[in-house]
Amino acid sequence: MVRFEGSDAELSDVSGRTGAPLSPQLSGSARPPTNLVRQPTTYNTLSRLGPRRKRTVKLGRSGNFVLEEKLPQTLLNRLAYGSTSGPEFSSIRYTACTSDPDNFVASRYTLRASTTAVPTELAIVVTLYNEGIAELTRTLFGIFQNIQYTCQKNKRGWNADGWRKIVVIIVADGRTKVNPSVLLGLQTMGIYMEGVEQSHVNGVPTSAHIYESTSQLCLDPKMNVWTTKDGIPPVNFIFCLKEKNAKKINSHRWFFNAFCTILQPRVCVLLDVGTRPTTKSIYRLHKTFLAEPNLAGACGEIKVDMSNWKSWFNPLVQSQNFEYKISNHLDKSLESVFGYIGVLPGAFSAYRYQALLDNMPGRGPLSSYFRGEEMHKASASETSTAEIFSANLYLAEDRILALELVAKPGSKWLLKYVKNAAAETDVPDTVPEFISQRRRWLNGSFFAQVYAVGNLGRMLAGRHSIARKFVFLVQAIYSFLTLVFTFLGPSQFATIFYFLFSFELQSLVSPRVATAFFLVYPTLLAVLFIASLGNRPQASKWIYKLAMIFFGAIALVMAALLVLKIINLVKDFSGLGLPWEVGTPASYLVSLGATYLIPLVGSLLQRDPWHMITSLPFYLVMLPSYINVLQIYAFCNLHDVSWGTKGDSTGSELPGVIISSKADSHEVEAEVDLVSAQDRETAYDDSLRELKAFLNVQDLRPVDPRTKQEDQYKSFRTNLLLTWLTLNCVVFGVATQSSEAVANGYIVVLLFATASIGVIRLLGVMFYLFINFCTTYCCGGSGPARPRKGEPGFDVPLEEVIGHGLDGVKGARIVGGNWENGFVVVVDKPPNVNGRGSNNGRGGARDVFLEA
Repeated sequence: MVRFEGSDAELSDVSGRTGAPLSPQLSGSARPPTNLVRQPTTYNTLSRLGPRRKRTVKLGRSGNFVLEEKLPQTLLNRLAYGSTSGPEFSSIRYTACTSDPDNFVASRYTLRASTTAVPTELAIVVTLYNEGIAELTRTLFGIFQNIQYTCQKNKRGWNADGWRKIVVIIVADGRTKVNPSVLLGLQTMGIYMEGVEQSHVNGVPTSAHIYESTSQLCLDPKMNVWTTKDGIPPVNFIFCLKEKNAKKINSHRWFFNAFCTILQPRVCVLLDVGTRPTTKSIYRLHKTFLAEPNLAGACGEIKVDMSNWKSWFNPLVQSQNFEYKISNHLDKSLESVFGYIGVLPGAFSAYRYQALLDNMPGRGPLSSYFRGEEMHKASASETSTAEIFSANLYLAEDRILALELVAKPGSKWLLKYVKNAAAETDVPDTVPEFISQRRRWLNGSFFAQVYAVGNLGRMLAGRHSIARKFVFLVQAIYSFLTLVFTFLGPSQFATIFYFLFSFELQSLVSPRVATAFFLVYPTLLAVLFIASLGNRPQASKWIYKLAMIFFGAIALVMAALLVLKIINLVKDFSGLGLPWEVGTPASYLVSLGATYLIPLVGSLLQRDPWHMITSLPFYLVMLPSYINVLQIYAFCNLHDVSWGTKGDSTGSELPGVIISSKADSHEVEAEVDLVSAQDRETAYDDSLRELKAFLNVQDLRPVDPRTKQEDQYKSFRTNLLLTWLTLNCVVFGVATQSSEAVANGYIVVLLFATASIGVIRLLGVMFYLFINFCTTYCCGGSGPARPRKGEPGFDVPLEEVIGHGLDGVKGARIVGGNWENGFVVVVDKPPNVNGRGSNNGRGGARDVFLEA
């Protein structure tokens, strides 16, 4: 029996045998090159399939296009349950869904998992956008580990056949957006089949391509293959490939309103692709729901994936690791005691499905949650009427869902943190990605916290006990105070900076040097405001990197000055003094000790203190950037309520389906273009050879040309503005920090320079008048020249000139003109213009125009 345990991305059985390599051919000269670059044109091409051929297939009485196709024999030969084990294991079911997820059941669509007599206990959803095969295998591998562990338990309704009560649903956000390596991986596992997709059914566009199968093959992150012959359990999969990109919240609507409506699971688990649940986490979350009937939602600990050695030296990753640890050890634990957790992370959380259901149509947790989808659509519209508060609020729709569950009328649902259920996830390791993520988090969480405090009355109006309502009141006060404290974070940092640099630094260096150091902070703030107003972090990444470096240096200097201040206080007080006396060395030491000892004690109680050694120094250096850089960028971009991805309204062309009913029977048939079984066999063999090459593919997602040009324009604007501001500040600094004699000389020079410019302008006026006089009266006689008799423009009445123009006169030409009460222009027009015939034998009419 193969056992999936530990955090390793490799499996082994009792004999120590490791998973079989994905393809024996990938060795020696057949090894793929390491400098491959993923091209965007390959998004929908996995292998060289043959042409599609017309086939007539029989459908069910619902009239929906549902196709059952046999899996490739190459795959079935690897599995414990092969061709002779029935269609559950040997075939894949494809549905071309043309309905909205809310109308999935009403449109008479069904799911294969619901046709069995075994009820669904767990429904696990994995949402993905354009992530690669590495992120997918990390998540699915963890799910297989959890399902195997669950099947090994012989209690709480689980046994060796427990996999039948679990359905894993993968929702891909946009067919043209999905990574080709992901489709290759899913095809290798028998979850996806190429060549059966249909663009429309009887002219109705397909909204989602749904594949249902029972997978018996798993890929680990090293691309080794594990099958049911190695002891892994089968897993029921539903792969929903949305035709268009409509964001993550729409993917959740497919999961809850379409699939869960049919499956009716007890517990729903939400995972983001790239997040790996540890071996026992899902089982422990489910066990918590069984033990506590009033539990509506739960979350485990989100850990930062530190498997890459580079992460240990990356300040961004290390500071986030500390932040995640403290959030779990202190914040989540405290909120769990209250019974209301402000946010259940969408990357790894679980909900009781019955608690999510609406009380009445359009009112309830799910309706409030999915209101964010309409909000984002409205915000993207040119005629949007969405309020900016609501638009930012739904950047953190998972916080809305948590509040709606606790405040659900007529119920007393609670939320809980389950410490021993953990999941590892990737965090941003580059500055632009980090700032973009925190912009959504900070703005969404700020407005969500305001919304939660404002809706305290709804929480107190539920069926919760008096004691629980009092706890909610205390929590609301605590949340309000932390919200104010965070909102005023920059001013608190600036105050400490001011006192340390104004007093302590001047005792070490000259006043001018101290002033120069003091000006660094306001200069950084000005630069950040300029760079943040309208710029994407990708367009000004070096500005943010340099700002973070400078803030890190400021943090180190401030720490040194604080130590110096305490030493000076000890000398002044001839001792430490009393801790409750403000300003004594003891008061500083006690306050600092409490600030850093509390996280240490909390981590020791949680038996996880190592981040206090490895990550705390990085966090202290990055703390000024958290306070200043992230908050400034977030609040400067409150108008941006996007997720950083663009919707997709088009897709590459696919064939369609024509469905018809026989007049002499109740049979329904469809004419469909499909790839032959032999071509699919070839495609599967190709996928085995191609898949491992994607581990070496350099992931270069192309930037939209318009976005790239916009970034260049904004970057130029920012750089020019910063150059202008810098030069002016330098001039001001030099002038104000010089001696009195230099300052007086500068003022005199400035006044003379201003007067000189005025003199030059006056000379220009005089020369202009002189030239005009000579041109008018000396060179051309007295007054303007008048036309002679017979010349163009002679005796042309003024009223005949006014109102005429050259607009719309094709072929007109100027034939003369002169000065008199303005410039008279005589033009020839072609024949038959405005119905006029020839004139003076010229073949055209003559008009006169006056130009003032």
